[in-house]
Amino acid sequence: MNTPGKLCRKCGYQRTGQEDVPEIFCPQCGRVYAKVEASLQPPEIKPASPEHTRFHLNREQLKREVPAKVKWGMRAVIYPFVILVAFVLMAVASLFNATTAATECENTIRRDHKDPLADMMYAKNRSACMAEKAGFLSRHLMLPNRGLLEAMPNAPCQYVGVWKSQRENSTYTLTLKADSRFFAVPVNDPDGQAEYIEGAWGEYDGKLVWFYRDVIEANPIENENADRFDLLEQNGSRTNFSYVAPTEGSCSR
Repeated sequence: MNTPGKLCRKCGYQRTGQEDVPEIFCPQCGRVYAKVEASLQPPEIKPASPEHTRFHLNREQLKREVPAKVKWGMRAVIYPFVILVAFVLMAVASLFNATTAATECENTIRRDHKDPLADMMYAKNRSACMAEKAGFLSRHLMLPNRGLLEAMPNAPCQYVGVWKSQRENSTYTLTLKADSRFFAVPVNDPDGQAEYIEGAWGEYDGKLVWFYRDVIEANPIENENADRFDLLEQNGSRTNFSYVAPTEGSCSR
């Protein structure tokens, strides 16, 4: 059957009824009428599922019900926590890095235990080695004495000489040499606890620094004048120093 008047919605040709082309095809462009018409239909919009609708409504309801202050309060708690976790992870990584660097440095640096300067120079060289091998965070968090050690040896002339050191019940004769060596000899020890000490000394940032027996101790200098000064000990007590005499090789005071 050849239906006249059929209009092709693709090319606009209208059948006359005299064509020999089957009526499912357009005689002019050869397209299938049904496919052309189907392609021109708007896409079918499927209704939202009940679950999707319910989730969307709940989400919008939550947005309306949660006040802005609560939202910012939650952010104020969560964001610092995330930053703290990140910082802890960085600190752990830096600690591992610093430990590895310390092991490498200890295996490469040697010291002469018979030399009073040995502890100072070992600490100084070890700090420099770790600063070179460790990362940025390790250098700032794991090396608190780096600036102090870089300044050593530092033996200011006003402290070079023989001093009488008094602390609680003990009295020492302390010799501070210009080459940063020191010798402390007990002269009064009622408790029998005092002993001969030798090592290295220096001055940094208003403190006298002592290196002996793998110890680094920095004591603030107080009440200083030409012939005396006090040192504030770590336990809060004070040690009094009185000048006695110059030493061999002393510089001008």
